[in-house]
Amino acid sequence: ELKIVPIALFIAKMEVEHINLNHHGMGALGARALAAALMVNDKISSLNLGDNWLGDKGCSAMAEVLSVNQTLTSLSLSSNRIGLPGAQALAIKLLVNSKLAELNMRSNELDDRAAAQLAASIASSTSLTRVDFSYNHFGEEAGKAFGAML
Repeated sequence: ELKIVPIALFIAKMEVEHINLNHHGMGALGARALAAALMVNDKISSLNLGDNWLGDKGCSAMAEVLSVNQTLTSLSLSSNRIGLPGAQALAIKLLVNSKLAELNMRSNELDDRAAAQLAASIASSTSLTRVDFSYNHFGEEAGKAFGAML
Protein backbone atom coordinates (compact mmCIF):
# COMPACT_ATOMS: atom_id res chain seq x y z
CA GLU A 1 0.00 0.00 0.00
CA LEU A 2 1.36 3.42 -0.96
CA LYS A 3 -0.08 5.33 2.03
CA ILE A 4 -0.43 8.41 -0.15
CA VAL A 5 -3.98 9.65 0.40
CA PRO A 6 -4.63 11.22 -3.04
CA ILE A 7 -3.32 8.12 -4.75
CA ALA A 8 -5.56 5.90 -2.65
CA LEU A 9 -8.49 8.08 -3.76
CA PHE A 10 -7.37 7.76 -7.36
CA ILE A 11 -7.03 3.99 -7.26
CA ALA A 12 -10.57 3.74 -5.90
CA LYS A 13 -11.83 5.69 -8.95
CA MET A 14 -9.85 4.04 -11.77
CA GLU A 15 -13.03 3.10 -13.62
CA VAL A 16 -14.51 6.60 -13.98
CA GLU A 17 -13.87 8.99 -16.88
CA HIS A 18 -13.30 12.27 -15.00
CA ILE A 19 -11.14 12.62 -11.89
CA ASN A 20 -10.55 15.80 -9.90
CA LEU A 21 -7.58 15.54 -7.52
CA ASN A 22 -6.82 19.23 -7.18
CA HIS A 23 -5.59 20.66 -3.86
CA HIS A 24 -4.33 17.34 -2.45
CA GLY A 25 -0.62 18.19 -2.13
CA MET A 26 0.56 14.93 -3.68
CA GLY A 27 3.97 16.24 -4.78
CA ALA A 28 6.35 14.54 -7.19
CA LEU A 29 6.19 11.19 -5.38
CA GLY A 30 2.42 11.07 -5.70
CA ALA A 31 2.65 12.10 -9.34
CA ARG A 32 5.01 9.21 -10.07
CA ALA A 33 2.64 6.74 -8.44
CA LEU A 34 -0.29 8.21 -10.32
CA ALA A 35 1.64 8.11 -13.61
CA ALA A 36 2.36 4.40 -13.17
CA ALA A 37 -1.36 3.71 -12.83
CA LEU A 38 -2.26 5.92 -15.79
CA MET A 39 0.18 4.06 -18.03
CA VAL A 40 -2.21 1.09 -18.05
CA ASN A 41 -5.55 2.83 -17.53
CA ASP A 42 -7.96 2.94 -20.47
CA LYS A 43 -10.95 4.61 -18.77
CA ILE A 44 -9.88 8.06 -17.53
CA SER A 45 -10.26 10.80 -20.11
CA SER A 46 -10.08 13.90 -17.90
CA LEU A 47 -7.69 14.51 -15.00
CA ASN A 48 -7.37 17.64 -12.85
CA LEU A 49 -4.15 17.75 -10.82
CA GLY A 50 -4.21 21.46 -10.08
CA ASP A 51 -2.39 22.77 -6.99
CA ASN A 52 -0.56 19.60 -5.99
CA TRP A 53 3.04 20.85 -5.71
CA LEU A 54 4.08 18.53 -8.54
CA GLY A 55 7.03 20.66 -9.61
CA ASP A 56 9.21 19.71 -12.55
CA LYS A 57 9.68 16.09 -11.47
CA GLY A 58 5.94 15.54 -11.09
CA CYS A 59 5.29 17.20 -14.44
CA SER A 60 7.91 14.97 -16.06
CA ALA A 61 6.18 11.90 -14.62
CA MET A 62 2.84 13.03 -16.04
CA ALA A 63 4.51 13.80 -19.38
CA GLU A 64 5.61 10.16 -19.62
CA VAL A 65 1.94 9.17 -19.46
CA LEU A 66 1.28 11.13 -22.65
CA SER A 67 3.57 8.87 -24.65
CA VAL A 68 1.60 5.75 -23.68
CA ASN A 69 -1.96 6.56 -22.57
CA GLN A 70 -4.47 6.72 -25.42
CA THR A 71 -7.59 7.77 -23.50
CA LEU A 72 -6.55 10.93 -21.65
CA THR A 73 -7.98 13.92 -23.54
CA SER A 74 -7.91 16.62 -20.85
CA LEU A 75 -5.11 17.32 -18.36
CA SER A 76 -4.85 20.16 -15.86
CA LEU A 77 -1.46 20.79 -14.27
CA SER A 78 -2.29 24.31 -13.14
CA SER A 79 -0.68 25.87 -10.05
CA ASN A 80 2.02 23.23 -9.64
CA ARG A 81 5.27 25.26 -9.62
CA ILE A 82 6.31 23.84 -12.98
CA GLY A 83 9.26 25.54 -14.67
CA LEU A 84 11.50 24.98 -17.67
CA PRO A 85 12.54 21.34 -16.97
CA GLY A 86 8.93 20.23 -16.59
CA ALA A 87 7.87 22.18 -19.66
CA GLN A 88 10.68 20.59 -21.68
CA ALA A 89 9.59 17.08 -20.69
CA LEU A 90 6.00 17.92 -21.52
CA ALA A 91 6.90 19.47 -24.89
CA ILE A 92 8.78 16.32 -25.94
CA LYS A 93 5.89 14.00 -25.07
CA LEU A 94 3.30 16.27 -26.71
CA LEU A 95 5.08 15.53 -29.99
CA VAL A 96 4.12 11.85 -29.81
CA ASN A 97 0.67 12.17 -28.23
CA SER A 98 -2.32 12.19 -30.55
CA LYS A 99 -5.19 12.18 -28.04
CA LEU A 100 -4.79 15.11 -25.64
CA ALA A 101 -7.23 17.87 -26.63
CA GLU A 102 -7.01 20.17 -23.59
CA LEU A 103 -3.99 21.19 -21.53
CA ASN A 104 -4.13 23.60 -18.59
CA MET A 105 -0.76 24.95 -17.40
CA ARG A 106 -2.16 28.11 -15.79
CA SER A 107 -0.31 29.71 -12.86
CA ASN A 108 3.01 27.91 -13.03
CA GLU A 109 6.57 29.22 -13.34
CA LEU A 110 6.83 29.07 -17.12
CA ASP A 111 9.01 31.67 -18.85
CA ASP A 112 9.93 32.66 -22.41
CA ARG A 113 12.26 29.67 -22.81
CA ALA A 114 9.49 27.26 -21.84
CA ALA A 115 7.08 29.06 -24.17
CA ALA A 116 9.34 28.52 -27.19
CA GLN A 117 9.47 24.76 -26.65
CA LEU A 118 5.79 24.40 -25.80
CA ALA A 119 4.70 26.50 -28.78
CA ALA A 120 6.70 24.31 -31.17
CA SER A 121 5.09 21.15 -29.79
CA ILE A 122 1.60 22.60 -29.77
CA ALA A 123 1.98 23.79 -33.36
CA SER A 124 2.72 20.23 -34.49
CA SER A 125 -0.03 18.63 -32.40
CA THR A 126 -2.91 17.05 -34.29
CA SER A 127 -5.17 16.83 -31.25
CA LEU A 128 -4.72 19.86 -28.97
CA THR A 129 -7.57 22.33 -29.39
CA ARG A 130 -7.45 24.21 -26.08
CA VAL A 131 -4.53 25.35 -23.94
CA ASP A 132 -4.33 27.69 -20.96
CA PHE A 133 -0.96 29.25 -20.15
CA SER A 134 -2.31 32.31 -18.36
CA TYR A 135 -0.66 33.70 -15.21
CA ASN A 136 2.85 32.50 -15.96
CA HIS A 137 6.06 34.53 -16.30
CA PHE A 138 5.90 35.15 -20.03
CA GLY A 139 7.39 38.18 -21.73
CA GLU A 140 7.62 39.48 -25.26
CA GLU A 141 9.49 36.43 -26.59
CA ALA A 142 6.73 34.11 -25.39
CA GLY A 143 4.19 36.29 -27.15
CA LYS A 144 6.17 35.98 -30.36
CA ALA A 145 6.47 32.18 -30.00
CA PHE A 146 2.78 31.69 -29.31
CA GLY A 147 1.82 34.22 -31.97
CA ALA A 148 3.85 32.39 -34.61
CA MET A 149 2.21 29.15 -33.54
CA LEU A 150 -1.23 30.54 -34.32
